[in-house]
Amino acid sequence: MQLVNTITKITAVLSGAMLFGASYALPVHADESLNETSAIVITVNDETHTYEAYRIFKGRVATDGTIADLEWAEGIDPAGFLSALKASAKFGADNPFASCESAPDVARVLKEQANDSDFMKEVGKLAANHKAEKRTDSDPAGNVISVTGAGYYLVLDVTEDTAPDEARSESLLWTTQAENEISAKREAVSITKTVTDRNGNAAKTADYTKGDTVPYTVTFSLPDNYADYDSYRIVIRDTLADGLSYADGSFRVTADGQPLSEVPVIDGQGFTLTIEDLKQSAPEASESVTVTYEALVKDTVNLGSVGNPNTAEAEYSNDPNGTGTGTATPSGANVYSFELKVEKKDADTGEALNGATFTLSGPGGYTETIEGAELSVFEFKGLEAGTYTLTEEAAPMGFNSVDPVTVIIEAEHSGEDGLTVLTVRQGDGDAVEGDLSSGIVEIVVSDEAGTVLPSAGGTGVYAIYGAGAAALAAGGAALLKSRKKEDEE
Repeated sequence: MQLVNTITKITAVLSGAMLFGASYALPVHADESLNETSAIVITVNDETHTYEAYRIFKGRVATDGTIADLEWAEGIDPAGFLSALKASAKFGADNPFASCESAPDVARVLKEQANDSDFMKEVGKLAANHKAEKRTDSDPAGNVISVTGAGYYLVLDVTEDTAPDEARSESLLWTTQAENEISAKREAVSITKTVTDRNGNAAKTADYTKGDTVPYTVTFSLPDNYADYDSYRIVIRDTLADGLSYADGSFRVTADGQPLSEVPVIDGQGFTLTIEDLKQSAPEASESVTVTYEALVKDTVNLGSVGNPNTAEAEYSNDPNGTGTGTATPSGANVYSFELKVEKKDADTGEALNGATFTLSGPGGYTETIEGAELSVFEFKGLEAGTYTLTEEAAPMGFNSVDPVTVIIEAEHSGEDGLTVLTVRQGDGDAVEGDLSSGIVEIVVSDEAGTVLPSAGGTGVYAIYGAGAAALAAGGAALLKSRKKEDEE
């Protein structure tokens, strides 16, 4: 077959239904031969993004998809594009464009390539970098482009502000028919933050005790077409609630499990991790970037339903054809903590008692003692759900200490609904609801007064003492009377 200015059935690239870059070919029925005055409508099945069209080759498109009289069109810088094709290392040592000097020469190379191949993705990028005159704007919907003139088009996603987690589509290369429906290919990203609960599970919520160390994991998932980016920048920002603080030396940053040299920069209750080019930092990476760290639960940890929320967000490269930036939907995890309020009362009267000393011990080696010389209410703050032992170390003066009490705090919470259940039980007693908002559960510990015992000898000793005193008094009176009589004689 002789090929001069006619490209017959350029199977993978220039036939009427072929698309390259970030999309897939869709079957399109050939119309009558289209030329420079033909009306062309290109519809990208992506109504939320905006697209522009640039014609690379012009010519007559026959009913069987053949392009005749092919030459450079107004939408490309021929010299710059051809130089870039020849210089690209992506085409290997034996670059097939090395000897190309004209549009038909380039078309000869393209016709040998497969749809959506890495080869054609690189062609699409280079075409985007050397585009020239835009053919026309899209309609207000953004995804329908009306042009005049048949040919081979570069269709670019030019959406200014992509929605969270989205990216722009890769370059689309398409030989036009009168009506063209093509598919964009843009891959999503995500960032996920989890907290490790007491059972070792990655969760969106957990409860911990003041003084504990809480493990967190932040994972940024790369797009499926990550390999199509020449460079990839990621910035991860994390924010802790004021009831927590970062644990020194606990940060670890990996890409697909391999350590990275980048280190988060901590600023108060937040950190920022910047990876200027993941392609350079981790050439073999393809799945995700992960940050793990630990946070300390402060004595001033927030109690109750507000919890201690922590949020991670990310900025990322979102344009495989350029340097655009997108933002990921923030992801959070929450740590809850509670308060046990112990009221000390007289078992007989129900009145408050001061002067006891209590020790509470529980999960994770937690123990705390409160001396209550002037207290009748003891507040143990910053507790997780679990089983505790409350021991009365000293009772108020004149009262008996109670045996150690088993206290069970139960809570239910989730990332979707927050804190929904909070109860407390003493031993085998019934569960008593706590206050979700404040995170407080309350119990009452009552002491019985001590017994007042009689002195040694019992009550009879007092009668004996009385009788003795009476006899002594009588004897004394008789003696005085006898002496008086003797004096009178």
